[in-house]
Amino acid sequence: MLMGCSPGNQPKSYDVSDFPDVLDLHGIPEHPTDDEISILTDQGSWFGFALSDAGVTEGFSGPYFISDSERKSSYWQGSSFGMLVLKDEKGMVLKPSAQTESHVYPGRLVHTTMYDELAATNTLIISSAETAILQTKVENKGSNQHRVNLTWTSTLFGEGYQHEDENRLVKIEMGKPHRPFYLSSDKSFSFHANDSTYQLAVDEPIELSAGESVALHMVYSLSLDEAASVLNKSKQFVAENRVRWNNYLQEIFEADTPWFNTEDRRRVSVKSLMTLIHNWRSPHRDLHYNGLFPSYAYQGFHGVWSWDSWKHAVAIALFDPELAEDQLRVMFDYQNEAGMVPDVIYADSTENNWRDTKPPLSVWAVWKIYEQSGDAEFLKEMYPKLKKYHAWWYANRDHDGNGLCEYGSTDGTRIAAAWESGMDNAVRFDDAVMVQNNEGAWSLNQESVDLNSYLYAEKKYLARIAEKLGFEEEMEAYIEEGQRLKDLINQEMYDEETGYYYDKHLNTGSLVTVKGPEGWIPLWAGIADAKQAKAVRDVMMNPDYFFSKVPLPTLNVSHPKFNPQNGYWRGPVWLDQFYFGVKGLSDYGYEEDASALVQGLLRNAGGLSGEPAPIQENYHPVTGEGLNARHFSWSAAHLLMMSNMETLQFEDRE
Repeated sequence: MLMGCSPGNQPKSYDVSDFPDVLDLHGIPEHPTDDEISILTDQGSWFGFALSDAGVTEGFSGPYFISDSERKSSYWQGSSFGMLVLKDEKGMVLKPSAQTESHVYPGRLVHTTMYDELAATNTLIISSAETAILQTKVENKGSNQHRVNLTWTSTLFGEGYQHEDENRLVKIEMGKPHRPFYLSSDKSFSFHANDSTYQLAVDEPIELSAGESVALHMVYSLSLDEAASVLNKSKQFVAENRVRWNNYLQEIFEADTPWFNTEDRRRVSVKSLMTLIHNWRSPHRDLHYNGLFPSYAYQGFHGVWSWDSWKHAVAIALFDPELAEDQLRVMFDYQNEAGMVPDVIYADSTENNWRDTKPPLSVWAVWKIYEQSGDAEFLKEMYPKLKKYHAWWYANRDHDGNGLCEYGSTDGTRIAAAWESGMDNAVRFDDAVMVQNNEGAWSLNQESVDLNSYLYAEKKYLARIAEKLGFEEEMEAYIEEGQRLKDLINQEMYDEETGYYYDKHLNTGSLVTVKGPEGWIPLWAGIADAKQAKAVRDVMMNPDYFFSKVPLPTLNVSHPKFNPQNGYWRGPVWLDQFYFGVKGLSDYGYEEDASALVQGLLRNAGGLSGEPAPIQENYHPVTGEGLNARHFSWSAAHLLMMSNMETLQFEDRE
């Protein structure tokens, strides 16, 4: 989708080659469960590869299989894959004449090695959820004719595998937990097995005149059908991979906001894009649609969480609305009769967590997807489900029926109620206790300002969807409900003296005066009036509260329980809450403040820009250190959302 421009003012076209090494995906596993190495996955694959260590070998590490449960470990099937060996006519192995260059590009891993006049470039892509393709291009850069033999060598962890070799197709079986896999090539080859190593040796020598090049392909697949069908289209699939990723780049850069004025910030956006795609998992077992893990790099996150999904979808819609729609479907596939959506779902549905749900952001996500896709059929599909989920909150999480909801649980446990807030150990809940609403429905004894702000936003977006679908009475009802809720939040949850929003005790009506990000969610939702917004802005920009080195921590820095190193939700900067704060300030006209906060994040969050470090789950507000899980999806998602904010201003530009 291209913006209208005059011929002399066309937007710049980007290619994957413009963004080398945004992430470091190098490493050779020392053992099968080595989880310190970052990998390339694509197309929802449950496996991926890394580049072997730069300058050491001319191949790849892997494949690495991502577990489908927090109860099972991911594992490396092999320590090396597709190591290139070239031999001359006499059978002598050619030695590299220069150090191997290896680069990570969006959607591909590339090794290039010089052998005097010959250049060999190995490019590995993942062409589907089941299949990877290794392209080896050999080019004669000299003036002499060359004749070489080519072999790909791979090493598995473990010995004793079985193989069948028939008609340019090899099947390898290693036993549990490994799935059988298939190897093929577009050139006739011989297969050689030796303990844990196997080789595919191309039968015919490659003859290259001066300036000539040839491309050969090896296919790795978990599907027999794909291994056979992809065989003669390998070159096409490699080209299509580049086109698809270039389209992703064009979509995320289409906004043409000030964010994209420098290469550093463009690379942050590409890093975010790659992080999201690497966490994409395709339908598998009880996961019936595409969806994203929070992080493939942490075993405890090998499921699909609900409020993570809503956030992921908003960002994914910027470059792939169909995938974003699936991210909603995979969760609502498990919506129960009462309307509840589970906290998290897994490939084995017996592991799903029904003890709680997560904060209500799904209507926001559906509307944002629609803004990108214009897909009214998706609105029709989701609207009844969204209404049912929205009503569920009032039927099961409004203890006193006053229109202000509480977080809670289905089993009466305090820990599940904290999970439901999404802020597992937030200080504001330290003194909360459980109260029963009905059978299977319990609440914390405090009404949460962020929850009710999200519900207000849901009413706004439900009204917009109802209007689009022609349900005028429902639209008007949601608008009226929203106004009542907005008034309640401002009357009951805003403190004039401190100029901030807080949770409210059920019994006493007193406020839980802990300053956290929940207090700026009313700005994101559009609840505050101008005076209230100014007061909240003053708190957010105060160095004694939230204007830290990396700004907007999840607990104000002066609080005695502030513990960003080990506190999880008791101090670290989480980028979803950061985004809600920045977007809220910007929407109320505090664009300079919002810009200052974003610049502080980009400048001080460790590894976020200027180096190929992964995007972290959260960041230390004082030191800038990246904390907890690597390659975290919702952090990447909110960085992409920020990149699309036209109101942010930056002093630097190229």
